[in-house]
Amino acid sequence: GDYDFIITIAGSDCENVALNIPSVRLGNGDIADAYAIGKNNETFPLQVSTILGVGFTPAMVNVAHYAPFGDSQDGTSVSVYVDGAEAIPNFKFGNVYNDVELSAGEHLVEIKPTGTDTVAISATVKLDPAGIYSVIATGDGDNQPLALKVLDDWTAAPADGSGKLRVGHLAPFAADLAATQVDICLADGTPIAPLQGVPFDVVSDFLELPAGDYDFIITIAGSDCENVALNIPSVRLGNGDIADAYAIGKNNETFPLQVSTILGISFTPELFKAFFPQIAR
Repeated sequence: GDYDFIITIAGSDCENVALNIPSVRLGNGDIADAYAIGKNNETFPLQVSTILGVGFTPAMVNVAHYAPFGDSQDGTSVSVYVDGAEAIPNFKFGNVYNDVELSAGEHLVEIKPTGTDTVAISATVKLDPAGIYSVIATGDGDNQPLALKVLDDWTAAPADGSGKLRVGHLAPFAADLAATQVDICLADGTPIAPLQGVPFDVVSDFLELPAGDYDFIITIAGSDCENVALNIPSVRLGNGDIADAYAIGKNNETFPLQVSTILGISFTPELFKAFFPQIAR
């Protein structure tokens, strides 16, 4: 199994942490060891070493394609390569691939248009043991440059009676960043304070909110929540939920503005059925 060990000062009831050891994965039949070494100073900080070997818990990675390049949905098809090996073929705009296990450390991630050896996006991603990450292809190559965005998805559990929601603006519908700014409001016209004047490529921290149903709208920045760019279906944030929602698309006929989720999000059942009866069935 996976074990999260800490080394603490004796007699502190495990509270005074001297060294937080990365999460260790002990496999069936493994024989491993781990030694705390060092002098706890700048020259020789406390660290963990192994002689027989020890494995760390892999990171969990979610991959999303939010880059609306080209002139059609099929034209956005790419292959995702990790450390030179193809990991996700025929990956199209709007697709999300969840729960990819990767070892802790650095990995080269390359994105190539399907059927070519051309690297459209490349980045080295550093992952911590047992970390949770979203790796997102963004931009469109015209209005905004293609890029790979890496988000740390770990967050502490919300307080009882609350959920957490992260919101991101990844819709490259204008070349001027100022022209991409939006306000995120409640449908009754109430602005959400941390989410005003949000430009492309900005993702919020996890916002802790009381559990309940929320009607969000995305409006043109500075319009006092009146000029609606996207009306989001009513969201139900349950007790303990950790959810996210991203505005994606180019606001045109081929790639209309829409909402996507990586970690997951729930819509209010009754209202979702009313607005989208075919999908609800």
